[in-house]
Amino acid sequence: MKPHKSLTQRILKGSFTVILFTSLGPPITYLMKMIYSRSLTIEMFGLFYAMLAFFGLLASFTDIGFGYCLTYLVPKYFKKKDYKNCWNVYKYSQIISLATSLIISLLVAYFAGWLSDHYFKVPEAKSIIYIFTVFLISGSLSSAIERFFIGLQQEKYYSIIQPVRMGLALAFTIIIWFTNNSNILYYSIAWATGTVITTFLFTYILKKKYGYLINKTSWDKELFKLMFGYALPSSLTTFVLAFIGSISVIFLTSLKGVREVGIYEIVLPLAAMSSLILAPINTFILPLISHLMEGEKEKVQQLLETALKIIPFVGFYFALFIILYSSQPIRFLFGEKWVSLAKSPLIILSVGYIIAQISSFLATVVIGIGKVNERLRALIIIAPINIILTYFLVSRYSVLGATISGSIIFVISTFMYAGIIFKSIHFKFPIPFYLKLLTIGIVIYSLVTLLNLYPTNLAQYLLAGVIYTLIITVLAYFLKLFDKNMLKSLLET
Repeated sequence: MKPHKSLTQRILKGSFTVILFTSLGPPITYLMKMIYSRSLTIEMFGLFYAMLAFFGLLASFTDIGFGYCLTYLVPKYFKKKDYKNCWNVYKYSQIISLATSLIISLLVAYFAGWLSDHYFKVPEAKSIIYIFTVFLISGSLSSAIERFFIGLQQEKYYSIIQPVRMGLALAFTIIIWFTNNSNILYYSIAWATGTVITTFLFTYILKKKYGYLINKTSWDKELFKLMFGYALPSSLTTFVLAFIGSISVIFLTSLKGVREVGIYEIVLPLAAMSSLILAPINTFILPLISHLMEGEKEKVQQLLETALKIIPFVGFYFALFIILYSSQPIRFLFGEKWVSLAKSPLIILSVGYIIAQISSFLATVVIGIGKVNERLRALIIIAPINIILTYFLVSRYSVLGATISGSIIFVISTFMYAGIIFKSIHFKFPIPFYLKLLTIGIVIYSLVTLLNLYPTNLAQYLLAGVIYTLIITVLAYFLKLFDKNMLKSLLET
């Protein structure tokens, strides 16, 4: 007989599949950004990512919250083998997404000239807008398929959709690059084509693997009313989150121009390096916390206080190395032309991302303990603060202002989420631990500066990274970062 696995172990096993596939996305994104940064001018590089941010914000409108119904209602109907309602929920969501994306695309295409002249302020933007409408429409359809797979709890399919889409875009990008046709028009076509192919590919997989779910789509007024009740609050949350995430690029584009967007898009992936390790943790944490809240709140507290050491420590590890050697990663990854433009904003945002990772974790905990409405109220407060602060700082300090405003918002959101959690679970921030990290950072920075330990080539930079990692690993041991007993207790849950 096979030994019984705990719920935590089962969650961990399922989460591993998601983490494995989703971890493919960031390296692909980095590689494409490296190609674009070296083959496009600063202005065209900025235009491309300004366009992505603009259409990313529009994409938050396309399903009007009905995508959430796929992840919430489909599992319930699927468990009851009510395949007719499973299919209706999927088709209603898909039809709404398609109709909304078509309407938005037609409006954007109609105003393409105005947007090109007054928002992007670059004549090349007009033709790129037309291409990105294809990206928006096909993306809305693939998003519906992805959420349907989430509802069916098929990790291997929903977690691979985005990596496949990005992988196809990368493949077309490399072909364009090697054939010496590098320009923003062809790169935009590569993204649109990758999204279209992904949509057709996973539509085929859905029909092939789950053909028994396919039913004749029929109108069910009560089902639609039920979906609408869930969709409205979900759409508001999605839009606010998308707007907060896009606001820096939106203001940089409208106030300063796409060139500044290019600089910001060099800074952001480097400052957010810690997300490569920390973002997948939320995949595991969310269902685990939801489970532990049922009678085991003391374990949630233990998990919370342990994570509030580990997560900032990982963020500190990346941020300090960037502060020590801020020029080198910009030069080696994106090219010399970006160094003087991106160095100072990179240092500021790297520090801010230590707080950003804490904020992201606490937001996950808020959802895990069931405080969804409280989170929405917090976001509604954060959004106007973000708008005012970002507008003021970007208008005065451009990219530097965007990084400062982002860092301040991370701090505000951290305290707001902590306040929500504290009403259900009493915990403490490990302030003495944070002071130790600050002291360590000052000592290491002072030694590097006094001894002039700056690498001059890639080999020296990599060697410095190895030595630095060994030092931080030793410090983690002496700081007793990991509580083995607590982790063992969780795995037995």
